[in-house]
Amino acid sequence: MAPPPLTSVADVHKAWLTAGANGDAATMRELWSRCLIHFQQVGHAKSDSPTQRQPRFCSWRGFHLRTIGSSALHTASWGGNLAIVELLLKSGQNPNAGDESGMTAMMVAILRLNLMTMRCVLRDGEAVRRNIVVDVKGGLLVTNLLLSRGATIDVEDKDGVSPLELSRKRSNVNALQLFLNHHQCVATPKRHNFAGAVLLKAVQYQAEEVIRFVVENEHTSVAVSNAQGETPMHLAIKQRDPSLMELLNGFDPAGDNLVAVTVKSDTPAHYAARFGSHREMEMLLLWFATTFGDLQELGPVNPLNAVNNKGMTSLYVAGATSFHHQGTHDLPQKMTILKNRNTKVQLLLDNGAKLFPPGFLVNALSPKYSSVASHLSLPVQVQHCLRAWVVENRSRADEPENEDAAHAGHVNDSAKAVAELCMNWIASAACVGSSATLLPIIIGAGYALDLVPLLIEFPLRRCALPVVLHQFETFARSQGAHALLLQLHTELLEACHALSENTRF
Repeated sequence: MAPPPLTSVADVHKAWLTAGANGDAATMRELWSRCLIHFQQVGHAKSDSPTQRQPRFCSWRGFHLRTIGSSALHTASWGGNLAIVELLLKSGQNPNAGDESGMTAMMVAILRLNLMTMRCVLRDGEAVRRNIVVDVKGGLLVTNLLLSRGATIDVEDKDGVSPLELSRKRSNVNALQLFLNHHQCVATPKRHNFAGAVLLKAVQYQAEEVIRFVVENEHTSVAVSNAQGETPMHLAIKQRDPSLMELLNGFDPAGDNLVAVTVKSDTPAHYAARFGSHREMEMLLLWFATTFGDLQELGPVNPLNAVNNKGMTSLYVAGATSFHHQGTHDLPQKMTILKNRNTKVQLLLDNGAKLFPPGFLVNALSPKYSSVASHLSLPVQVQHCLRAWVVENRSRADEPENEDAAHAGHVNDSAKAVAELCMNWIASAACVGSSATLLPIIIGAGYALDLVPLLIEFPLRRCALPVVLHQFETFARSQGAHALLLQLHTELLEACHALSENTRF
């Protein structure tokens, strides 16, 4: 039956809204064909304020958008009315048209799905199924139809949120299933590994439900990586999320992700050393032991001693990532960072971690790399360690609240140890020149710490290295058995002994 004659634009609009409210797609189709010119603009909507339009958002009481087609598409998508959505799309309505905030019809449908899912879960603490399943099904059908008619999942609203981001953030696995199915069938260069991208983003959002869904349904595996080569495990460590790490590790019984490397050859151990807390490090080491056995017994093949592209082991990274490089001048925060670092360092040391890979120090200290065979210069990596670790306690002594403690016995012992280390360094230096007289005066005046960065660059007499190492050990123990300094001393001493078998010091 044809609709009655319409004498004005207002009558057309009223009939359109009434048909939409009744779900009468046939009447809407007839109105569209008869009065097409009236459906391009809603004149009064231009002067409406957002406050005036808000009550009409996705309702058939009025037009909340400036065009009848887009307003109807949003409203029908919100209500899950598949017939009306299909009519509008066939009539040429753009599926990616956004409202004033940039929200598309697909985002509206996903928001509705999220709302219905929440209502299903939370109503009186019980899952109410009968009507909810119908509502959810309608929203899914609308979303699937929009996808098939060219709606993109990457259009962002004014807040930079796309339908894909919205689904991942809200853990809407129903919508994600449609996206995954669609892009599995419609391959594009941008979406050559869509499921992998979804998984990586889910880790970023710490959306465990999405992670389970994607992996358990075999859309992708936890071995996927991003452009930087970061696996989900790398990203979970950066998030400092032990529960997420445990979930991902459960999907990797062979432990392949434990030794996966980024494009810079960083392993998860490197990431835990740089980004993680002691909790992530402890959990990672437990899985290492379960997968590889006692790490200390592995010796040179201990996976903790793998190096990245810069030649750094995980222990070196942990030690080098101190509060001096984290941009904070707050003493309590510095001490918290330092405590976290020291705990990670001890965990690594307890599992056989080394500062340098096998053979590195032996090669670096070998006479063949010295311009003068009787002289040696410490490798720049060792110099970096000394700069950071010898002077890192200075910040506490410099703070005002520590002025009264500056004359305490342990502080004096530390200052004395630094002075003795510097004096021995000068005595062992190969070429100090005219500074030989001036430097001891500066040290005696209490500026030994200020000289450390300069002194460690001086070449040493090769025959004096054992004496320097002995004094270095004394200094390390005066710092409350500084674990990193003691480990550096141990590795330097081992290299010295290895060289002495073939080279006379």
